[in-house]
Amino acid sequence: ALGAAVKAFTDPGDAILIQNPVYYPFTNIIRDNDRRVIDNTLIYEKTAGQSGENGYRIDFEDFERKLEQEHIKLFILCNPHNPVGRVWTAEELQKLGEICLRHHVIVVSDEIHNDFVFRGEHTVFASIKKEFEDICVVCTSPSKTFNLASMMISNIFVPNKELRQKFQHQVDAAGISQLGVLGLVA
Repeated sequence: ALGAAVKAFTDPGDAILIQNPVYYPFTNIIRDNDRRVIDNTLIYEKTAGQSGENGYRIDFEDFERKLEQEHIKLFILCNPHNPVGRVWTAEELQKLGEICLRHHVIVVSDEIHNDFVFRGEHTVFASIKKEFEDICVVCTSPSKTFNLASMMISNIFVPNKELRQKFQHQVDAAGISQLGVLGLVA
């Protein structure tokens, strides 16, 4: 799904933004498709929470600056974030979305860890604001929740018809036409 999105919404040489530390295939997919990786590194700090946990937060100023300076077309969001475990709040997601709207950036929201939320509440990026539906691709999967990664199954939600057609074209071009029988049974 990430590879299809990279091909559908960007061209070779384009810059794509991610938030490290993030699952390493995000970087590989971008580079393997001849795009440039731009990093909005998450900030690690001691939180003020009752438990005194350490945590990560988004540097929103750096995020917007990089969108502008690097002419970002695509942002791959990990929501909840893997591996840092942050469940982004609706307010944080709204702020990211507003910035992406201002700069005409498409958001691919990888939400496959949404069933592993033990504190806080998972918010689907596209559900926050109607305008966010028009700029996003939401990826989910039973693979993490039910330990089915080998089944290679996922759910890709693309509310915007134009984006959906571009995405579907890349899926078709890759020769992916149907689920495997084991994935269907699972």
